[in-house]
Amino acid sequence: SPAGGTGGSRMLCFDWGLASMFGYFTMAEPRTSQLWNPADAQAKEMEANFVKWTTFYKRHRSLFVAGVLVHLLRPDSRSLDGIAIMTPNTTATERAMVSFFNPTLAPLAANVSVSLYYGGFPPGSTVSVSKLDSATLLTTSAAEKHVVGQDGGGAYDIVLDVSLTEKSYQIYLLTPTQPGGSVVE
Repeated sequence: SPAGGTGGSRMLCFDWGLASMFGYFTMAEPRTSQLWNPADAQAKEMEANFVKWTTFYKRHRSLFVAGVLVHLLRPDSRSLDGIAIMTPNTTATERAMVSFFNPTLAPLAANVSVSLYYGGFPPGSTVSVSKLDSATLLTTSAAEKHVVGQDGGGAYDIVLDVSLTEKSYQIYLLTPTQPGGSVVE
């Protein structure tokens, strides 16, 4: 597990720490002269990881600054934790992002209802949901299409099938689509 230890688990802890800040859609503000010892054997890996997360924040900054933060699942350290940030700005290409965390030492799975009310997605609209690759924080999976209000949740909901390994996270990007599948401009 990533908790404690050295080597690979140490880097997983470093990534988890950054994910718990940036994955909550906030910019980390470290108040120190250095984040890691440059002489450390893993200094280059730590720097690459920090660059990955700051690049992620810069790439999606407009959503994070203008968005409304919504807790989807209660953070109790015993089950999945889920949060979403969304903007009702209908001209925005990126309208919502959802992060899920598994803080436990066991795999967890759940169907999670995500209310898109604050994202300005009306019932019946189609949403593209893309997973971000945890190594690069870029969309690498084919987007799944969901119709708001037709997944079994409420009128403004979609339902995501979330399955996470121990001490892991998953981030999803949600974008609107028109009936023909093109992104709304």
